[in-house]
Amino acid sequence: QKLQVSNRIQNLRIYNVFDITQATAYDFLRVCGPFVKALTTDTARGKITSPLIFDLPKALQDDLSVVEVNVLDSLLWGRELNSPFVRVISTLKANKEWPPPELCLDDSPVEYGECSVEFNSVSYIFRKILKLVYSRIQELCNDLELAKFVRPVYDTVRFIFANHVDICWNRHVDHWMLCALYGVSRTVKKDIKFATIVDSYVVIRRSELGAVTCQRVVRQIQ
Repeated sequence: QKLQVSNRIQNLRIYNVFDITQATAYDFLRVCGPFVKALTTDTARGKITSPLIFDLPKALQDDLSVVEVNVLDSLLWGRELNSPFVRVISTLKANKEWPPPELCLDDSPVEYGECSVEFNSVSYIFRKILKLVYSRIQELCNDLELAKFVRPVYDTVRFIFANHVDICWNRHVDHWMLCALYGVSRTVKKDIKFATIVDSYVVIRRSELGAVTCQRVVRQIQ
């Protein structure tokens, strides 16, 4: 499990890989999870027996997890020309296969019948996004002593994705978390300033993103 980092690739970033392989953030998210599962869980259980496939080293698993979070946070939401994620969501809307069940606030989500491959892919990706968002909302609300706001803020973010996903393009996922928390606090007349929310966010995320990146995310809120 000891890995030697090549000097040629140690500075390679995921968007460089996308350029080289002509893949997209959407493509990456569709295959990353199944790829890791195939080289860890399935291999360990003997489902894959090829001598060419070995258990994926822990260092690579961790690195892929970090990359996946990066993609979910912002790269997926870049509205580049002919972005497949944009195109697939537009197609799902046109075919009345929107929103996916993960975004339905009603306890009885819409029945879609036999779902398309694209529907299942988008649903899978939103499950990952929502898991990420919920953990961050929970951490932020706890830090601000607003634990009772976790569910309303989470549902607000889900509502945005379900009904106004078009305004999410070229944004960072954390934008909606911060704005949703502030919006919910104003709705219930909780006296908390947006600057206080931002300060807490920077303190929490600084160790993972770095202070500069945190400030950049905040400055891009419009």
